[in-house]
Amino acid sequence: MTPNAILKDHLATYGFLYGPETHPYGVSGLMSYGSTGKALKNNLETEFRDIFCREDFAEIETPVMMPAEAWEASGHLPQFKDEMFSTFTHHERSLYARPEIATTIYPLFGQLLRTNRGKMPLRIYQTGLSMPNDKQTEWQTRTRQYTAHEGHLFLETGTFDEAERIAYLAQLAFELMNSAGISEEKITLKQKTDDDIPFYAKSACGLYYTSGDNTDLELLGIQYRSSRDFSAHSKQTGANLKVNGAHPEVFEISFSTDRPLLVLLEGALKTVRDRVVMQLPDHLAPYPLQIFSHEKRQNQINKASDLKKMLAKKGVHAPVDENGSIGSRYKIADAVGTPFVITVDDNGIRDDTVTIRQRDTRVQRRVHTCDLVDSLPNNLSRKGVAEYLNTLFKKALHIETGINSR
Repeated sequence: MTPNAILKDHLATYGFLYGPETHPYGVSGLMSYGSTGKALKNNLETEFRDIFCREDFAEIETPVMMPAEAWEASGHLPQFKDEMFSTFTHHERSLYARPEIATTIYPLFGQLLRTNRGKMPLRIYQTGLSMPNDKQTEWQTRTRQYTAHEGHLFLETGTFDEAERIAYLAQLAFELMNSAGISEEKITLKQKTDDDIPFYAKSACGLYYTSGDNTDLELLGIQYRSSRDFSAHSKQTGANLKVNGAHPEVFEISFSTDRPLLVLLEGALKTVRDRVVMQLPDHLAPYPLQIFSHEKRQNQINKASDLKKMLAKKGVHAPVDENGSIGSRYKIADAVGTPFVITVDDNGIRDDTVTIRQRDTRVQRRVHTCDLVDSLPNNLSRKGVAEYLNTLFKKALHIETGINSR
């Protein structure tokens, strides 16, 4: 999947993604997130984390670097030494950056099991940077640094059905991608052939998205890693990684934030009449709403600032923008995907109302400030805020003004 020039330009212009071609020190395979892209990325990662938490995966964090011995045992160093970042400690111990998270988890299995009071099966989730120094890179989809997510199911040998575990992780995979705004109709689960199965896995399948240029992009992998890693790390370290006399077996689900994010952005960018609109799901949008003054008048700016503070006390972040024409600000809000814009005007100052504008229709409706703020429950989730604003918008009376279609 290679984003077209129009998409790349839009993502750079509005602060979603900057490729190496836009960076003074640009290096292929290294991407940067602007403020809107980072906010969107955070929202996706919260969705992923919430799903793993609901499924009782315990989240941990491990180092991004491990000594050479760990990567010798995992099998990565013998096969990919020239595609791994490396350095040395002051004591000349060789360290390699992780191209995957799993190898930084498995040697800790004994400690993790102890924390879990010896109970099996064990579920572990981790997210963090992976840094494969690939010889070939592609814009956002094959990079030298990405945010990885891995879920690991540790099971005792002989206590599970392989097909059932794969089916469970496949269901989880679809749910994870759906939470990122990618519909099931656009993704397909495929069994991997022997040539495509990772060297560390006994069997594997992938979840693929067919992009606009008709190429398949793997969004997520499911691997049955058996007990191979535990045998290797036990042999390398002498650590006891067994449960009831046998090494555990592991199923893994792995993916990045970065690929689903690009797929989401590609599908969301639309041209609606004379305007480019990023039609992101409301709860994933970088900002749930923004606040504008209709004109750059101090009384309007003051009320907009007060409204921002009132919403912040409810746990809703709504940035204020008073610069430029109202039409240009609506255009920018559409381009970054803001689902609702609150506008303060002189009429509203007189009767304590604001207008609320919906992104995709450009329709505006007037509401009382108390209906916007006072009825808003504290600390709603992003989905809760989106539902509240949609309900408020539907209940409000449609106003016919000179600004309702801008």
